[in-house]
Order: sequence, then C-alpha cells, then structure tokens
Amino acid sequence: MMLSRVIQTVCIAACAVLLVVAQGETARGQTPDPVTAPAYTVGTSVNLFAAPGGSTSVDGWLVRLPDGWILDRAVVLRYGSEHVAAEVRRVDAEESGQYAVVLARAQQGPHEVVLQVQVGQAEGRASWSMVPFTYGPMGYRSVQEGQRTTRPVSVKADPASVRRATSTDNQALAFAAGAPILLRPDRLPRLQGGEDFTVEFWLQTTGLNEVVLTTWSGNENDAYPLEVMIDASGRLRYYCGQQGRHESLTTRAPVADGRWHHIAIVYHAEERRLALLREGRPVDSLRNVALPPATVAHLAVGGRVVSEAPDRSPDRSLAYSGVLDELRFWPAARSASAIRSTARRALPDAPDAERVQLRFEEEPPQDLVAAWPGGVQRVPAGLSFEASLRDLRAAVDDAVVELSWSAENPATDAFVVERSVEGKSFEVVGRVRPQAARASGEGRVPRYAFSDDKVRGQVVYYRIRQQFEDGTERVSGTLKIGLGAPDQRDASLIGNFPNPFSETTTIAYEVRATQSLQITVWDLSGQRVKTLVDDTHTPGYYEEAFRAGSLPSGTYFVRLQTPQSMASHRMVLLK
Repeated sequence: MMLSRVIQTVCIAACAVLLVVAQGETARGQTPDPVTAPAYTVGTSVNLFAAPGGSTSVDGWLVRLPDGWILDRAVVLRYGSEHVAAEVRRVDAEESGQYAVVLARAQQGPHEVVLQVQVGQAEGRASWSMVPFTYGPMGYRSVQEGQRTTRPVSVKADPASVRRATSTDNQALAFAAGAPILLRPDRLPRLQGGEDFTVEFWLQTTGLNEVVLTTWSGNENDAYPLEVMIDASGRLRYYCGQQGRHESLTTRAPVADGRWHHIAIVYHAEERRLALLREGRPVDSLRNVALPPATVAHLAVGGRVVSEAPDRSPDRSLAYSGVLDELRFWPAARSASAIRSTARRALPDAPDAERVQLRFEEEPPQDLVAAWPGGVQRVPAGLSFEASLRDLRAAVDDAVVELSWSAENPATDAFVVERSVEGKSFEVVGRVRPQAARASGEGRVPRYAFSDDKVRGQVVYYRIRQQFEDGTERVSGTLKIGLGAPDQRDASLIGNFPNPFSETTTIAYEVRATQSLQITVWDLSGQRVKTLVDDTHTPGYYEEAFRAGSLPSGTYFVRLQTPQSMASHRMVLLK
C-alpha cells in the first residue's frame, strides 16, 4: 500500500516536473534541436542512460517512457561500478510508459542507471524522463526535483524499409555471445610500440561487460597491446599493458545504446600517443605510452580466449552479443579528418601494405581467419554505405549563387554549405536538412538546393559537408565559381516578371554588343526544359515570354549564354 501511494504521488509530481522543464527550456531558448535527439528504430531493443546523484537518500526512480515503449530491466551502478539490486514495476497497467525502478534499499550519492527498453511503433519525436522518489516519515513522500532527468528521442522506420529504398546489400556480422573469431596476427599490421597503427570498426550493441576485440588472454602476467570492451555502464574502453601497468581510454558517453557507432583507436609511435575516437571525434588520449613488445598469438573478435585452458576455450562471460561492420586495420596513425572522411565509405580492397579490412558481404579470406566458430553469422545491416552527394552544380545571377546537388543516403542529418574566397579557409554559410529534398530525374534521386545572396568578389569557392546522424561526415569536392564584373559583361540577364508566376512570365535582358546568344530554361535536376532564344542580337533591351505549359510547380533557372559569358536567374513556378 505504501509503495502504491508513493508511486501515485510521484506520478503527479513527475507530470509537473516535465511541464516545468519544457517551459524553462523554451524560455531560455534551450529547447533541444529535434535532429540532435538520438534516433532509434521502431521495435528494437535499446538502452537509455542516466546519471542521477546527490546527497539525499532515494528509494528509487519513476520512469516515464514514450507511449508504446516497454521497460524490461534496469541496471543500477553506484559510483559507476558497484551493482545495486533493483526491481522494475509497472505503475499503472492502464497507462503506457509508466514504471518505477525500486531499489532493494535506500541509496545516496552518484549512480548510473541503464534502462533496457523496447522501442514502440510510433515514429516521430518524443521524450523520456526519470524522477527520484523517497519514503518520508509518517508516509510523507517527496520528489527531488534537482535530480530529474529529461531526454529527447526520435523514432525512425524499420531499417529494412530503408535498405529496400536505397538498394543497399550491406551485411554486418552478428554475434550470439559464443566463441570469438580468431584472426591471424601475421596478416595484420603490427600492433606494437614501435609501429603506428589505426584500428577502426562500426559497432551496434546493447550488451554490458563484453569484450569486442582483444589480443589479451586475461592472464595478468601476459602483456597485450589491445583490448576493446563495453563496461558495466555501457561505455567503450580500450586497454593495453603488461604486468603491473595497464593503460585505459574510455568514451565519455555510453555506446551500448542499440545504435550504430564508429570507433577508432590510433597509436602514434613517434609521439608515443594513444587516441580513442568516437564518430571520428577524439574523446580520450594518453601521452608517453610505450606499448609492450608483446607476442600476439591471435586477435579475437567477439570475446576473449583464455590461453591457460588446454583447449583455449573462450571466456563466455565476456562474449560479445552485438553486431560489427567494416573492421579495418591500418599500418598508419590516421588523422581524425581522414577517419571521418572514410567512415561512411565502403573502401575497395587494398594491398596488405595499405590496410586489412573485413567487410562481411562475403566470407573473409581463409589466410586471415584462423577460426570461424558457429553462432556467428552475417545479417543485413541498417548501416548505410551509399554514395555521398554528387553532381554539385552552381548557377550565378549577379551576386546570387544557386547551388544544387544530389544525394540519396537516408542517414544524412544535414548538409552544411561552406564558402571560401581563396579556396583554403571555409566558413559556414547555411544548412540544408534532408526534408528539403525534391525527387528528380528518372531514378527519383533526391536533389537539394541552396541560394547564397551574400557573395562578394569575382571568384568564390564552395563545398558541402554531409553530416550523418551518427556524427560522422563527408566533405564534397571544392567548386570554384567565377562571378566576373557586372559592368564588363557584354549581355545582362535582368530577370523575369512576375516572379513567382503561374502560367506565363516575361524574361528581360540587355545586350551591349552585337553577338549571338542563347536563352534556355533548366530545372533543379540540371535538365534543360526549353530553349527560348538562339539567335544573333544587336545592342538593346529585349523581352521574351516563357509559358510553363505542363511543367510542374517548382524552381527553374533561366540561363543567358554568349560566346564570352553566362548568367542565370531563378524563377519560381506556382500552379
């Protein structure tokens, strides 16, 4: 009875807390951008993370999930490592998403809570919250508002539908917490103190206390250059060391959330520096690290092999239960920008001296794999390695530059448009979201457009930085545009009126010297839809009517071209 009353009171208080948080963030202009909310896939199992703390003793936390989400289990860690017994209880069977995480005994101080949940079927933006509750004297209940947790999330479609839409055949490797795969070290770059190396891979998991990659036997007396594991809090940790001395790097935020993450470990031998990168961004590093000159018997993928056992049996308590893709070994210390630029690219096969990679669309070569146990299988991956943006074009109308490009990667978060006056130092001039695309061409490939009306000078450079939902990015090639001097052109495109127009518009232009010229109309996909003028002109002012006919509504460009120059102007058709 007491617990029921406590939870009822906390439910009411939690609603108030959510309202206060939303109002406060709006008032301060700090409402999270929807695109920054973690994106989860409908029907999948994921982990949510919180780090409540404080000096007040608490009896548990009320958890409010989005409608249709189910809380299966809660892992509570005191000071990030000490497990605390906890039980998950439904608060109200008639109301979806209401749970209580009840501690076996009251706790205080910093904790980390891992909520293992099933994502509901409703797509779109939502949020979840966690509020502590306590038992007070004589049945008094209180909510510690200073310890509340509120997080935005977004839910996207089943990746199978995304794969069908993008026609990708990408395969990943799924582990069933069994025996690991063993790779032959003589086929890999040397993972030792005197050599540069980079190890990178894509990872998707909800497992805790699991080994992803390792060269260690688990024996404290054995030196080892590499072990990557997921700890009890869901963070990824890299270890290396020898008897009496072990080094560690860790991600600041958990990665065992059920989403794809790109991980890289880089060693600079000359600088004796180790770096850990997540999504191509450095998150931890160590200097003056001399990797031990260990003899690597094998590199295990998906668990740890105990060398003391006569049959070298795996330690199944640390076996990996997630998915891996694009495992790459480089005999070089790669830069963060180089890692980001290739993370989303399916690289072709390369000579051994350049890199070794496992991409899992087919069985790895036998000379690389020493053991491939049962229970490990290739599965379709929701991780997309589609081609990046392409067909970057520009049209110029006086001081206005119209950029357009194509891209079909469904995992794109934004296109960042960057401009430079000398082709080296770029500044951000705008962002285009994927929702702004329009399908064009025979393949219905999404095409994007951006207008820059703040251009100065006679030459300008542009590039597009394609940012993905997981934090990785790719940068397009640089496009150089010559703007010229307006008063020196032999013909000028004045514009069209009316603009926008519904059926017919008049295009005005001026010719300063006798010459041949052509006036054409183009759509956003770069297809010419009509030639209006193709003749020799004497100096003077001219007008030409353009009838849209059966053309669909949208943005079009009228282009004036002479043997010496070219100019274009944007027209908007609204039917």
